[in-house]
Amino acid sequence: MTEIRKIRRCPGCGIILQSLDETLPGYVPEKHLERHEVVLCQRCFKLQHYGEDIAPHEPRVNEEFLTIVEQARRENALIIYVLDLFSFDSSFSPEVNEKIKNLDIIGVANKRDLFPKSVKDDKIREYVKRRAEEAGLVFDSIVIASPLKKYNIDELKLHLEQRRQGRNVYVIGATSSGKSSLVNAYMKQFMNTTTMMITTSPFPGTTLRVIEIPLDESSRLFDTPGYALDTSIISQVERDVIRQIVPRTEIKPRTFQLAAKQSIIFGGLARFDFMKGKTTGFTCYFSNMVEIKRSALVNADKTFENLVTKNKVRPTSKIVKSVTDLEAFEVAIADKGRLDIGIVGLGWINFAGNKQTIRVLAPKGVLVYVQAPKI
Repeated sequence: MTEIRKIRRCPGCGIILQSLDETLPGYVPEKHLERHEVVLCQRCFKLQHYGEDIAPHEPRVNEEFLTIVEQARRENALIIYVLDLFSFDSSFSPEVNEKIKNLDIIGVANKRDLFPKSVKDDKIREYVKRRAEEAGLVFDSIVIASPLKKYNIDELKLHLEQRRQGRNVYVIGATSSGKSSLVNAYMKQFMNTTTMMITTSPFPGTTLRVIEIPLDESSRLFDTPGYALDTSIISQVERDVIRQIVPRTEIKPRTFQLAAKQSIIFGGLARFDFMKGKTTGFTCYFSNMVEIKRSALVNADKTFENLVTKNKVRPTSKIVKSVTDLEAFEVAIADKGRLDIGIVGLGWINFAGNKQTIRVLAPKGVLVYVQAPKI
């Protein structure tokens, strides 16, 4: 079984600790890592007691937004759950999933236009269905959509009309999931046959503003505010950085053949270290605006620092001024077959698992995941 765990830094100098190669920075003999909760690297010469590592925390959603979802639950409303196909884990919220269990849900796999045309809709649908089942959700239907290309908007409208049966409809989705674009595309086909007006007002009990679209004289569609998971990089970086890491055109996969002790650097935001294993092809799915650099692992810290401090790479953010602003996670791959390693909100790397050891560095608080391949 594949294992992922947060790994430690030397409290003396901040270097990431490792026991694979004494010629690389941060080396500590394995026996010391096993015996002590925290150790200093060999360069710092001595041991001192430290605290236990903190595991990645569960993603959280704004409490006011959960108030809206709770109201939808009380009404037994129809839910349109907008999911970002590019950054699925930044839009698929465990808290929201728990709140909407057992409701009627139309899953909208959004931003189809970002994926290569060679990827079949059926494969995408299978992925979304599997992830939903793992979360304990049952989608009444799954619509693969692209507002930009006007792809399947008619199908979504048809599902909505057939399934709501006089009930209110709540459209929910994360920030940058494309929810607003989807609602706008739906609105272009919407005809208000009622005496009520489309309005925007705070939802009762919250300060969050919700667009109310009348569906008939007694029911409405509520376009809710986008929520942001605090484990997504999108919740941390500046607006201009978001514009660069959230793709708006079809992603061009970039593949790197790496031998052990080589690294890939993603803008000034994250790093992927291939610590141990046979030469492997790693295909990177990131926004085309994110520059990707290769480095020898032994020089990776210095290379990253140089790129960030001298602004030689795109994008950079105020939240990452140094490699010490990144948390490190070690991934021990036991499974064979293709896998994705992803950084929530930024992108993912696809490769064939074969007993590799990989280290991923991401901004503090941003979730790193390993799962079956998306495409």
